[in-house]
Amino acid sequence: MASVDILGCQYHFLEILKYSLPGFSLIMIYIYIYIYILYCKLAQSITCQVFRCANATCGHFYHPHCAATMLHREDKVAAEELRKKIAAGESFACPIHKCCICKQVEDKKKSDLQFAVCRRCPTSYHQKCLPK
Repeated sequence: MASVDILGCQYHFLEILKYSLPGFSLIMIYIYIYIYILYCKLAQSITCQVFRCANATCGHFYHPHCAATMLHREDKVAAEELRKKIAAGESFACPIHKCCICKQVEDKKKSDLQFAVCRRCPTSYHQKCLPK
């Protein structure tokens, strides 16, 4: 499998291309990954292998530490356990698929239970849970 090393992280092009948008060239994907790693504040201190969110329509990739920390913000023990599971290959759903306040999923049929998604980070809120 063809791979590329970016800042010490191995990325497999076939896996990336499998989930990329049509029309993206290899150089565009390479630049996207490079920028992603530069913005991950923890990339230099943890393993750089990334894992795909288990949600079939998502397509986001995360470092195990980053995903676990976002999913368990207040519980460091639970975050470390999840990090180990993700690193071992266990599937996970990223934080964008549950409201970060009430931890429930989206219900598109009810307007107050539809998601508002942050543009800068993988965080979702129900309309009723949005911070004032």
